[in-house]
Amino acid sequence: MSNLKKVISLLLCLSMLAGMVAILDGAFVPTASAASAEPVTHKIKTMEQLNAEYGNKGFYYLGLEFYESNGKPTDGYVQPGDTLEVRVYVKSSFFMSKLSTHYVFENTFFDVKKNGAYETVSKAAINPGYTVTPDSKGAVGLNVTQWKTEAATSNTSYTEAKIGIPDATMRNWDLCEINNLARNDGGTRRNFKLDQDNYIYSFNVTVKEGLADGTVGNSILTGNLFKSYERFNGEARINANRKGDAYLAPDEATTAKNLFQFTGLAADCFDIADCNYTFVIGENPNPEGKYSAKFIIRDTTDTKFYAPGESVAVPDAGADFIGWANVATGKVEDVTNLTMGESNMTYKAVYSTDTFDVTVDFDGGGNVDGETSKTLKAAYGTTVDLTGITPVKAGYEFKGWNPATTTVDNINGITVKAVWSATVYSINFMIMDYKTGEWKSYDTKTGTVESKALTFATDLQKITNAVTGADVSWDGNATVYGYSYDKEYNEKIRKGDSIGFDGDKTVYIHTQIAYDVTLTIPVYDAATDSYVAPSEPQVKNAVVKGGMDTGDVLYLLPSGIDSLVVPTVDGFVFKKWIDNATGEKATTARANNYSFDFKLSCGPVINYTAELGLREYELRFTMGSSYALASVMVYKGYTVNVDDLKFYAYGSGTEVFLPEIGVEASQQKTPSWKDNGNVFRGWSWDSKVRNYVTEEDLAKATFVSFPLTITEEILKTYGTVLTADKGNSYITIYDAWEVQSYNINFYIITAESAPEYDTVPYKTVSVPANTNLLEYTRITAEDKTAINAKAPAGREIQKWGAKTDSGAVPTYMPASDLNCYAVYGDQSFTVYYDFNNGKPDGLKTSAVVYGADPEYKDAEDPKKDGPGTVIRRYPIFPGDKPGDDYEIIGWKVFYLDKPEDISDPAKWHEGYNSQGTQEAYSCLVYQAQWIAHKDLFFRVYDSQKGLYSALSKKFKTYYWNNNTSCAKGEGQINRHGSDYFILYEVELENWDWKGFFKPEMWQRVYLRYNANAIPKKVLTPEGFKELIKFVIEFLKQNIKPKPAP
Repeated sequence: MSNLKKVISLLLCLSMLAGMVAILDGAFVPTASAASAEPVTHKIKTMEQLNAEYGNKGFYYLGLEFYESNGKPTDGYVQPGDTLEVRVYVKSSFFMSKLSTHYVFENTFFDVKKNGAYETVSKAAINPGYTVTPDSKGAVGLNVTQWKTEAATSNTSYTEAKIGIPDATMRNWDLCEINNLARNDGGTRRNFKLDQDNYIYSFNVTVKEGLADGTVGNSILTGNLFKSYERFNGEARINANRKGDAYLAPDEATTAKNLFQFTGLAADCFDIADCNYTFVIGENPNPEGKYSAKFIIRDTTDTKFYAPGESVAVPDAGADFIGWANVATGKVEDVTNLTMGESNMTYKAVYSTDTFDVTVDFDGGGNVDGETSKTLKAAYGTTVDLTGITPVKAGYEFKGWNPATTTVDNINGITVKAVWSATVYSINFMIMDYKTGEWKSYDTKTGTVESKALTFATDLQKITNAVTGADVSWDGNATVYGYSYDKEYNEKIRKGDSIGFDGDKTVYIHTQIAYDVTLTIPVYDAATDSYVAPSEPQVKNAVVKGGMDTGDVLYLLPSGIDSLVVPTVDGFVFKKWIDNATGEKATTARANNYSFDFKLSCGPVINYTAELGLREYELRFTMGSSYALASVMVYKGYTVNVDDLKFYAYGSGTEVFLPEIGVEASQQKTPSWKDNGNVFRGWSWDSKVRNYVTEEDLAKATFVSFPLTITEEILKTYGTVLTADKGNSYITIYDAWEVQSYNINFYIITAESAPEYDTVPYKTVSVPANTNLLEYTRITAEDKTAINAKAPAGREIQKWGAKTDSGAVPTYMPASDLNCYAVYGDQSFTVYYDFNNGKPDGLKTSAVVYGADPEYKDAEDPKKDGPGTVIRRYPIFPGDKPGDDYEIIGWKVFYLDKPEDISDPAKWHEGYNSQGTQEAYSCLVYQAQWIAHKDLFFRVYDSQKGLYSALSKKFKTYYWNNNTSCAKGEGQINRHGSDYFILYEVELENWDWKGFFKPEMWQRVYLRYNANAIPKKVLTPEGFKELIKFVIEFLKQNIKPKPAP
């Protein structure tokens, strides 16, 4: 065997061994210990005991009781294969809406499976002897909605990140999950209370076979496990008041709690210790039914066994001893005459050197340096000095501690809470004084954070109703506009808002003063042909509210009245407003004459009268996009004779001449009036006449005759009134023109007339002058079909042209007839590239002209190659393939009878045409042909990792060049040049040692040869050392199976 083969074999062996080690990793990780240990068992607490222990605080209690096959409670000593009945107890002084608990059993000791598998049971039965206490709506039945066993690692709620228990620990856990709901006879979910001493539910667990004596296993329930049901963003608390339980009686509603939502850690009413048992494999060293008395003395434990009623010997605890604390209660007890009861007991020696937790609770909202509580350490029986701790709480003053004297009397720690007194705050209401322009105090309210907040609807509404003009130093009326916390009215107080007494506040009352406004506008008197005072002012004693807190306001005449400042009789114009108090022009009126700037200086009463007079008008004659302006201003009664007037172009002042009726535009004295091809027909008041272009349209128009006298009706109907700041008022007269139509003759080449155009027009269309010809020269589908049917073979119409230097049809119709000629081009067909990959974008297109060779190759310019040549050299990309393990091997060609046949491959004909030649006479389809890797013995890749060749299982060799199929000799295996030689790497794709004996793995294993280019210089004496290094690294990196993805 060669050295190279030996190295390869060694590497393969090492790789197999490494894979086997990886497979076995973690398979043997025992968690049950065989160390010396004693069992831990419990006696279920009664409701009487629980009520006495927790009192008015209430409690939730969960406990487990294990029964051995002899029907007796376990003593904690078991044998491999033993089956234990687990009885579940839940007791509570509260109502609950749902109960969901998980109990943990170490899977290295217990087997919770049934017939070797985890199980899920819906609606499992509870203990038939258990009676549920219903809520106030009557009797209910308790259901186990689901009983389930599972591995802790399969439950997404049990992760180290969520509950803080290492994942490695939880891999040795199995879970038993119980979900309970109570429903009435109708099936409606109800709240319930579990206050019976009987157990609710029972199930079995089995001790695993093969465990050695002394092996320890546990059942576990800790507060961490309830974190998986958090509903309060990590806050550890019980949902104490479930307001949604509307069907509960009032006393029930205040105590309804949802155990499913409990997070466990901070609730001192949650008792779960009796769920945690420790079991030991072996026989009970004290089988006579005695109970243990344990005395923990620092790091040692003194354990003896006694029968019920027998006196217990209490050991000496040594120096600094204070007393014995009952571990169950945490309290130091007198053990002078201690006798054994019917359960195990544990006491712990308390020493003067021991310290215990003193939790200083700042009572909701209080804090010291951001902390809501502190934990101190103190010896048992000592009084803790808290004078150095002063918490703060928004809206409250710290008053001391409850209890006032803090003595450590429990080895489990004690809690002391802060006492608070609410602080009195003021809400000061400020209002604007319009006389001084300053804010002043209006009212003050006081209260604490516990006081009822002021509401907008009640308290602020009272202020709104009470404010008068006198409150803001204004002789007229004043009203409240709104309320805010700032003078600028940015921090608004809105309807529905309330103002709490959680700090001193200032509220600003924003007001508006009112003006009494009277406005008089003269009306037209026909008898005197003048404007006179009306019988009543149009605006009389109107209440106009000033701007918020300023009094300034822009006042607009009311709708309907504002039009009165524009005289209804043409010939009159508005002049100014008169202030009746002074007889002078009103300075508050704006230039538009119907709006005013009222200010505090106006006073609360405003009385104005309008003044009107005659109006003059410009006379405008439309002229193209502008107009000709008459040399005079006209007014009512003025007679216009156009022959006596001069006219000037608006803006430039250049003299122009009005058009002559019946004369075409190009023949007018001012030819720029209109485009050529239009004849002037007269003048009209109607602007629509400019849109009339035909004789029929113009027949609907009303024309103006001169001389013309300006009447009230003309001014009223056709005059445009402008205010002085906008310019002169004017009258416009519109020009009317009739457009002339001319013919377009369309000529085509037929098979008979070729190569000349047919002498008879294909069609003739009449078009008005200056019309955009785009629509007229657009080739419709109908025209294209008809014209191409008459065209010479292989030719088709492209567009319409003209026999001019540019050959282009003019954009607009000239004022003369026009000839258009069909412009032809080679008929072309669509060439489809079907990548045959089953993908939506697998079809691409190109084109070929009639009679052309689609496989044409241009020796000088590849851009001129035919579409078949182009697609055959097209590099195939991964997205073009039907799958990653397919390769292109060529293209098939099909021709179509009709373009629409592309959607039906059954109608495709193989070949280029029906004549058996290589010319295109219809649409073509090039369809890619593929071969799968599974149909190949092996593939060879060139030195740049491109596919070079492959041998199929039909013993046919295929070749590729630059990712496209090619003939033999067109590709290159060595793409690095003559200065390199090739070293082949053999690769097994999709190899998986784990699947060595699986047929499906072998179906996916493909053989591949990779060409690696090696510089020839490494073969020189100087490069020999580098070659050795290269070969070693090459073996390390490449002689290994490629794992399956």
